[in-house]
Amino acid sequence: MLGLGSSLTGGAVLSSELTQPSDIANLEIWYKNATGITSADDGSGNILVSQWDDSSGNGRHATQGTATARPAVSAGTGLTGGIDLSDAGSTNARDHMDITESSARVEIGSTNAFTYVGVIKREGAASEKHALLGGAGSNNKFQIETEEKLVFKTVGSSVVESTFVFPTDTWEKDELISIVVTKNTSGVFKFYKNGGSAMDGDESGSSNLTNVGTDFDVSYLAANFDGSAVNDRHFDGKMLEVMLYSSELTAGNISDINAYIASKFTLGS
Repeated sequence: MLGLGSSLTGGAVLSSELTQPSDIANLEIWYKNATGITSADDGSGNILVSQWDDSSGNGRHATQGTATARPAVSAGTGLTGGIDLSDAGSTNARDHMDITESSARVEIGSTNAFTYVGVIKREGAASEKHALLGGAGSNNKFQIETEEKLVFKTVGSSVVESTFVFPTDTWEKDELISIVVTKNTSGVFKFYKNGGSAMDGDESGSSNLTNVGTDFDVSYLAANFDGSAVNDRHFDGKMLEVMLYSSELTAGNISDINAYIASKFTLGS
């Protein structure tokens, strides 16, 4: 795979003068590792998260008011400072978080460009689908379907579902990985894993490689809707850091993001 900037597999501490995510324009949401997490013991020894502050300054905090739906504080060697989500397997009991509206939701459908950055570890059954972000409509999808497939779907007057097929074990389970997804104003996607290009949008089996479907107002973290339906495809695993930009980041920006991630995390292969 093509490398961008420093390798992300070593976890080396880089220069203190690294570009920070907030130094890059159009940062809309930033759930920063080990920052702004409100948690409490549920009385049974489980440390559960009710809020993860938005470090972008835009006030789009991730919250969960229902105690049974709250994720746990992420723990384990190299896995601290984020949230640990588990699919509880029943309606209204699946971990996810609501994204507060602030002044306006981030719209990633239509011709709106965006860049998603996540440091994640997928867990659970091999057949599970793992939602990254969710929208106001129950059919909005931005999720990893399998280790070789990712789906983005809009709703509204122009509904488009795009399926992207990757090489074997790209979004592998049980490994800490970084994922960067960009969409430009023409609806063309690019994908990066652990600092390299994962796909340029031309792999066999992919469909609707240009997606300018109408609506996807970002409303949920780790579920593709509000947690009340069986098909909400909740994320099962750990999210250690998440960013969302309202633009397609340049190669230089992505290199800076990769270096920032490399300074904080030791990723899988």
